[in-house]
Amino acid sequence: MNKELYIGLMSGTSGDGIDASLIETDGDSHFVAVENLHIPYKYQFQKKLKELFINHDDHEKVSLIEQEFTEHNIAITKKLLHKANIDANEIKAIGFAGQTIIHRPEQGITWQIGNSNLLAKETAINVVYDFRKSDIANGGQGAPLVPIFHQLLTKREKKPVAIVNIGGIANITYIDNNNQLIAFDTGLGNALIDDMSNQYFNKSYDKDGIFAAKGKIDHDIITKILQDDYFNKNYPKSLDRNYFSYIKEQISPKLSPYDIIATLTYITAKSIFQGIKLLPQMPTKLYLCGGGSHNPMIRKFLETIFQQQNIQLKLDNIQALNNNIDTDFIESQAFAYLAARFYAKLPSSFSNITGVNKPTILGSVDICQQRLG
Repeated sequence: MNKELYIGLMSGTSGDGIDASLIETDGDSHFVAVENLHIPYKYQFQKKLKELFINHDDHEKVSLIEQEFTEHNIAITKKLLHKANIDANEIKAIGFAGQTIIHRPEQGITWQIGNSNLLAKETAINVVYDFRKSDIANGGQGAPLVPIFHQLLTKREKKPVAIVNIGGIANITYIDNNNQLIAFDTGLGNALIDDMSNQYFNKSYDKDGIFAAKGKIDHDIITKILQDDYFNKNYPKSLDRNYFSYIKEQISPKLSPYDIIATLTYITAKSIFQGIKLLPQMPTKLYLCGGGSHNPMIRKFLETIFQQQNIQLKLDNIQALNNNIDTDFIESQAFAYLAARFYAKLPSSFSNITGVNKPTILGSVDICQQRLG
């Protein structure tokens, strides 16, 4: 298979900015990280985007935000190419995740904004997009989509092994002794922690877990939340960012902002543990990635829960796998890899990951018109 250059663009449910990655890959066993770039959204756009997660009935408003979102993706692509000193015509394609604003797989609905046609035109690069819709059209959940890339990253690891990505929603990938995959959303990630950090402290997230570290955990709320049917539901399963928004209404007014964030942080850790319990076998090692992997309180709570349950499970950051990996760019690199698999005509989605009814090649392509000439 040909080794070529691909770009991946990712804006997750945290809604804080865009991650862009340039990789060399054949869409199969070869992967080299070439360059990464993150550009945070300015506060006003971040605010508009997060409001869109809740209210998306005004189609004109959605279209205007989509236009602005696409322009941000165009800008970061050009900056990434400049940083890497690479010309657009050297890139095979962009893997464009878009921005998920609705994800309701049980209704067969997933909605990602982002104008792939405009992105292709303005960057002069072909764009592979609509990865989630391809999966849902074939009976899948449309998420998680990164496990096939996790499998590549852990190919030399002793199995079974697991990777937990802590984004707005947390998800787990489990690779067994036969290199087979299981993956699903475990529950809360950073979304509500970020929301409360913004509401009470005007901060976009709980940097270094400092707010959670000052709070006390409300175990009564945790007990109620963990009774949610989702936690005992078998995989495959996935979540919308706002699924757990009802938690805000159950928080006692007597709790301090620090207590609220500490409690939400503990729920994230506990729901990851609940997900691990659903696996057929305890992994030998658990790697953490995503924004939440930088939060020492999530890690501390996880380690405490493992100790309480007498579970010997080593936790590590995913960068421990090798120096070619950056925990903050796993998903953007993954979407570049998914684009490569599209061109290699290789499936990226499987029944034991999303519930799709057959191995599925994910994505559609917008061809850059300049390249047709």
